[in-house]
Amino acid sequence: MSLNEVFESIDQKKDESIDILSELLKIPSIAAKGTGTKEAIDFLSRIFREIGFNYFVAETPGNPVFCSELMNPEAKKTLIFYDHYDVQPEDPIELWESPPFEPTIKEGKIIARG
Repeated sequence: MSLNEVFESIDQKKDESIDILSELLKIPSIAAKGTGTKEAIDFLSRIFREIGFNYFVAETPGNPVFCSELMNPEAKKTLIFYDHYDVQPEDPIELWESPPFEPTIKEGKIIARG
């Protein structure tokens, strides 16, 4: 697949990708409070399974870690995807212009806590 084909695919799936990301951002996963990380991992597991990736969840003394891979023995390069889902608390809540777990698009950027 050429780089132009990759960009075309990204453009074609942009709205769907924003919808998926927005759903993830709605999950109030706050590591410091020990809440929502299981829900975030369940969501990521479903999405990555649907697109054909292998994944596993590494349990830790703290919050679990979601790991995923798509192996291609013929590939000459490796793409690494990192997602940080264990955000800090949304406080102080009064400083938010919109609810922190309701993604809002502002000036072409998604604004949300997550």
